[in-house]
Amino acid sequence: MSGTGPGFATEELKLSERLQLVFYAPRAAFAAVRERETATDWLVPALLVCAIGLGAHYLTLEAMTDLNSPAVIEDLEGLDEAGRQRYQESALMLRAHGWMMVPVGYFTSLVLVGWVLMVMGRALFQAEVSYRQALVIKAYAALVISVEWALRGGLVLMTGDPGIQLGLGVLLPEGAEASLGGRVLMEVNHCRILHQPLKSPLLIIIESHGHRLGLDLSLIHI
Repeated sequence: MSGTGPGFATEELKLSERLQLVFYAPRAAFAAVRERETATDWLVPALLVCAIGLGAHYLTLEAMTDLNSPAVIEDLEGLDEAGRQRYQESALMLRAHGWMMVPVGYFTSLVLVGWVLMVMGRALFQAEVSYRQALVIKAYAALVISVEWALRGGLVLMTGDPGIQLGLGVLLPEGAEASLGGRVLMEVNHCRILHQPLKSPLLIIIESHGHRLGLDLSLIHI
């Protein structure tokens, strides 16, 4: 197994060890199961991400939907009557059905992005990429999203602010977020950025078939 780093090629790694490797040696994590993937290799990380997401949802639900909290009142003051009505309706929907957004949204993304990765691997690189391999890559890469959910949930609990941002915009001085550059920085999320390079293990499959074309990694960053 090329490019996996010392010790990874011959060492049998447990699933828990592979999941840890995702954060600092993603190619090694995937190489450990290449060509012998099982449903467990994508299902376990998927369920783990969903569990963390649901935990963060329930722990922050009160802060997110309490219309009498100072942070929410401050947000509502900046809205017109129609905007406040939409916010109140969204809060009611979040209380009633918000938990469904985590598993439904995650597994929809897993299925669709996994399919796209498989098609790209086969069409662009003529590599025999299986759908299960693509699911493993996506499920491993999505583990970083669970870190984002846990971090944001903790910050919401500490501050009581449901609108707290994790983007680079938090470094901006007060009022600067209204500018074009400020709005862009507010949308830049370091966790989402980290999520993209974690899909690079697709190159392992391409390399194993002798079709490494030297194309930029951005071609497979979905």
